[in-house]
Amino acid sequence: MEERETKNITTPSNHVIVLKTYLTGREVNDIKRTLFGSVSVERGEDGKPVIPEYPLSLAIDREKKLLEYTVISIDGVKENAADKVQDLVAGDYKFVVAEAEKAVDGNF
Repeated sequence: MEERETKNITTPSNHVIVLKTYLTGREVNDIKRTLFGSVSVERGEDGKPVIPEYPLSLAIDREKKLLEYTVISIDGVKENAADKVQDLVAGDYKFVVAEAEKAVDGNF
């Protein structure tokens, strides 16, 4: 596969993050698997689907997977870039996650 288009974003605290502008279907499915891979819907006695309980921490795991697929570098450093985004101040972290979400739909 050819190299993908990227986009530079600057966080409110002036960190420069390079992100992929889109994800492949396979990558999107892998991100979904983080949330839905261990959950199954069963039928209740009335035949209606019963939504199971699952840990809300799965949302955190999904964000980590999203960052792994989208973040290329932070302040010019590629090594462990997705992990390092989690060390930014919360406002910057939320900003990067929101921007990374755009790559899921290819609407960067």
